[in-house]
Amino acid sequence: SSRGPRRAMTGIDVALGTAIVLVHVGGAAHAAYTDTERLRERFERSRRAVLSAALPRAIEGIDVVVVSASDYATGVNLPWVRLAHGLPMPKSYRLLSGARQAHELLRIDARSIELNILSNDVRGAFAGSAYRTDDDALHAGQRFQLPGLRIEVLSVQDGNPQRLRFQFDRPLEDPTLFFLYAYPDRLRQLPLPKVGERMLLPMAALP
Repeated sequence: SSRGPRRAMTGIDVALGTAIVLVHVGGAAHAAYTDTERLRERFERSRRAVLSAALPRAIEGIDVVVVSASDYATGVNLPWVRLAHGLPMPKSYRLLSGARQAHELLRIDARSIELNILSNDVRGAFAGSAYRTDDDALHAGQRFQLPGLRIEVLSVQDGNPQRLRFQFDRPLEDPTLFFLYAYPDRLRQLPLPKVGERMLLPMAALP
């Protein structure tokens, strides 16, 4: 009769369906495991980069200024990673530019620098990032006052700043200011140019 072949076919269908499901579930589980391992490795690299940063020993009274960073941990979370490992925290920790491109730094005077992002595409540098929503665009001429620091937006592209001026409340060589940059070997102090001079900063290195 036809009932036997139909039952056999149904059994084959179920077996194939089960195999397909197992393959997909297994593939998804493997992908999830791979992604988790990748994230764990990235976190470990970031953690090591933070803990190996060349910072002054007596950091508690120092304002640390990161010019730019390509990694969230080194750009934002350095103080908290240090705290979690029982290390002293700086007085403050500031990231000047959220853009991941190369920058040109111009020394204006004893207390001021300008940062020019060397790209026509600065989307997500500030607006559309962890700091500002997509519709919270910045505009040329805007000024912001923070404790010890005045910021002016000089030019913008797609709602994100292209050029910024930073004026500190004390000379940039003051020992209570420490400028940090992500070099390929590690995070270490950035030597600033003399007044009127420029320096090219390549894209901050990833851990």
